[in-house]
Amino acid sequence: MNVNKIASKITIRPTNKKMKQAKQFIENSGLPKEMPVEKKIYYRSEADCFDKIKDSIQISIENMKRKSWLGKVVSQAEIINIVRNGQAEGKTYAATNGCFDILHVGHIRYLQKTKALADFSIVMLNSDKSVKLIKGDDRPINCEADRAEILTSLSCVDYVVLFEEKSPSKLLEAIKPDIYTKGADYTLETLPERDVVIRNKIKVEFIDFVAGKSTTNVINRCLK
Repeated sequence: MNVNKIASKITIRPTNKKMKQAKQFIENSGLPKEMPVEKKIYYRSEADCFDKIKDSIQISIENMKRKSWLGKVVSQAEIINIVRNGQAEGKTYAATNGCFDILHVGHIRYLQKTKALADFSIVMLNSDKSVKLIKGDDRPINCEADRAEILTSLSCVDYVVLFEEKSPSKLLEAIKPDIYTKGADYTLETLPERDVVIRNKIKVEFIDFVAGKSTTNVINRCLK
């Protein structure tokens, strides 16, 4: 955080005492030395100047924290590059896949457990075309753009990448994550991506579902 940048945005300059307080607050905030202030700050009087500075900095802190864990929608080429570079630096990646049409607590717990297994988590998200191939023309309920945006708002999701096929096998082979998670209703013998994970030495973790929680159940309840 650059104190001079903040001061230059203030229409009524604070007293030395107030500026000293502001500098101390900034130094204790743990923010980077350089952090641009987006909006011009106006003050009604010098008396409330420090409080305004403090409020503005606090908002910046919260926004920075939020941005630090927001996920990102990336292309297939981007995620392959991200994983290769990260793995070269010793970072680990856990990937999973799914439609995630109407998000529910079962999804959240599944994604949290996936994230806990590695430094970064990747959701290979079925595109609208892919969902229709699997579940029929009435699905998805939410379009791929909406589903991707919702997922990236979760702290347990670092990257979302779309795929068009019924199976994520092709994308999984291209990404080569360290870990691949799947629902515990599968075993290694019944896993559709079995050949891919064995060939690429990808560790598989099977995660238990939350009983009674599914998008289909949510839809059926809504239709009653």
